[in-house]
Amino acid sequence: MKRFITRCLDGLPFDARSRRAIDETLEDWAYEERDALSGGARLFTAVRGALAVGRVASLSILRELVDFSWCRGLARRWGAVAALLLLIGLAPMSPMVPVLGARTLVLALLALPVVMVVMMPAATILVFAWRPVGRAVPTVGAAAVLGILASVLVGWVTPFGSDVFNEFVRSSGAFPNAPPPLPPPTKIEAVLGTAGWTCFTGTVAILAATLAKRSPLESRWWLVAPAIYAVLMQRLALQGAIVHGLTLLTTSAVLMGLSMIYGPVVCGCSHSGPLQRRR
Repeated sequence: MKRFITRCLDGLPFDARSRRAIDETLEDWAYEERDALSGGARLFTAVRGALAVGRVASLSILRELVDFSWCRGLARRWGAVAALLLLIGLAPMSPMVPVLGARTLVLALLALPVVMVVMMPAATILVFAWRPVGRAVPTVGAAAVLGILASVLVGWVTPFGSDVFNEFVRSSGAFPNAPPPLPPPTKIEAVLGTAGWTCFTGTVAILAATLAKRSPLESRWWLVAPAIYAVLMQRLALQGAIVHGLTLLTTSAVLMGLSMIYGPVVCGCSHSGPLQRRR
């Protein structure tokens, strides 16, 4: 159990402070495990050690949630991504400008949450790529922030914005032949969709942050990932809501596995086990 947990934690991009706390807890676990003589004592030690590591890792993630040092030096990139998202949101609304005029901007802003949800994983990869030496690396806390943002957008903001969007179009009377709005998703579809996008956005950020620890500035292969993502999103959009959510959850599990396996090798953070405590 300890080896599996250690391997999993090695594949996550914790910052140095969190890593020290986790390594100390693993060291205490190994020390107590060596002193356990009976099978019952070893089982009790394993359970207590796993709970202690889980508590320290959870507290570390909570602390990293409010640490935005990884954003330093990325203002231009985030600004460029925000401008691109706004352009993508405005472009499909351009045929409505002759009819609605300035009100087209209102429709574009109402549709913007959907654009943000779909584009956030690709934008995360591009923003985290080509990290100059010395810049703070994105952490698990950064991935959790993006996952929470995706959850809020999919679970609350997007449904509200869609309702207001449809009501606005109907009340304007400018499109009498517009098709009726789609029926609201069922509870299962809503839960799967929210969980899928939350996990997918967070795991993409974790994998991108893990690889960014050693990514040189000339690594142009980062540009391939958003291109592949765009093709996959086109295919995924044709699937039903339940298949959509299950596909996102499955992809999230695969990406997390890649982070666990590939992360320690790339980041140079793997270790064979906790250091032995001196008596």
